[in-house]
Amino acid sequence: KGVPRRGARVKLAEGYTTRITSGVYSPLLRAGIGFAYLPPNASGIALVEVRTGVWRRAEIVKPPFYPKRSP
Repeated sequence: KGVPRRGARVKLAEGYTTRITSGVYSPLLRAGIGFAYLPPNASGIALVEVRTGVWRRAEIVKPPFYPKRSP
């Protein structure tokens, strides 16, 4: 629900905050994807501000985050 946009705030449960560096809609995943610099041990759920004052849950995953196609 919504595409994370560049500059959007990201909050982790540990209190770490950062911003989205880029975001796009993925037709393959049928979801918005956002990229942000996070601590190496970051995992689980984060909150992303999709509009001023509107926060959405986001899953933290390491790339690649889609199934590889077989040749």
